[in-house]
Amino acid sequence: MTPLGDNGNVTPGLFKSCEAGLCELYGYPQCREVNQVRYDMLSKGSESHQIPTQDALKLHIRRANYQMMLWKHALGGQYQPPIANGHGWVKNGDSLDIVWMLEDPVPKSLLELVRCKTCKSVIPVRVHARKTK
Repeated sequence: MTPLGDNGNVTPGLFKSCEAGLCELYGYPQCREVNQVRYDMLSKGSESHQIPTQDALKLHIRRANYQMMLWKHALGGQYQPPIANGHGWVKNGDSLDIVWMLEDPVPKSLLELVRCKTCKSVIPVRVHARKTK
């Protein structure tokens, strides 16, 4: 396994190791996939402290790997880092924007079936405003 920041690429082994570690941090040492932990947490009704999706985690690890690579070369003199675009960021004019997710957090078919408790109808989650107390 390649340690974080040794090069610009996140190997599948490095990703799986990070993913398994995150599952363990969330109290699921037997799980090795964050999407399985998400499913388990949601099925138990736990909405707070939600673990990221596998897609979001991959992008976060790419950003962390890139940052570690910069730090590891910071004191080594002249270093020309690879462009950050594609390492969890996207170039937007003169700035870099974080890419949070490339996929939907839940299947679209599930979003279509979510039932609102306050208005008693099936609505998309994205347009639903949570009722405040």
